[in-house]
Amino acid sequence: MLLVVAVVAVATVVVYFRGRRINLVLMRDFIVKMENLFEPSDKEYVLLGYLVGFKAKFKVMRWNISDITWMLTLLPRQSLLYYPISKLTSKFDRLYISARLVFGPRATVHLISSDVYRKVIHQIKEASYLSHVTTTIGGKVFHVLYDDARFRDEVLDVIERCFGGDLRYLKHLAVNREYRNIYVFSEARLEVLGAVADFIKVLASSLVPRGV
Repeated sequence: MLLVVAVVAVATVVVYFRGRRINLVLMRDFIVKMENLFEPSDKEYVLLGYLVGFKAKFKVMRWNISDITWMLTLLPRQSLLYYPISKLTSKFDRLYISARLVFGPRATVHLISSDVYRKVIHQIKEASYLSHVTTTIGGKVFHVLYDDARFRDEVLDVIERCFGGDLRYLKHLAVNREYRNIYVFSEARLEVLGAVADFIKVLASSLVPRGV
């Protein structure tokens, strides 16, 4: 019995320090990359909890973007007990980005991955008023909700140009007329952050009226 307790104690310590290091490095790397991509003139960070992640707000005033609110939430890799549970429930690290626009879009479009559709659809209050089609991009099925087919196609074209058809980590993307924002929810992967930022900047810039 004492041997079992000793083994568990050692494993707990090893997992804690290893998981702590991984999460701290991830938080640092996301901060550095997001700041490099969006070049904020002012920034604010609020920790969600030790090693859990954080919320951040950037003042930007470029690319037709006034500010960006984003949140990184990480699996509890430092916990021998809760990490396996979180892999079953939360499944992956999460990144949420919302860019508030100076000039908003003329319509609304949602692109939702089929694996999260049932959870996400109930959070979209205007869903019942939007047209609904499914499409496959890069072998992955997405639900597309929209109220203007031409604008839908414009958004999908920007997605194709910026992501190159690789949307395996994307969960929900929205361009919302009412909230005047661009929203992205994806798995938190550093390797796709550049494409996400490109999409936000390219689409936001395209919404500026001619002559402005």
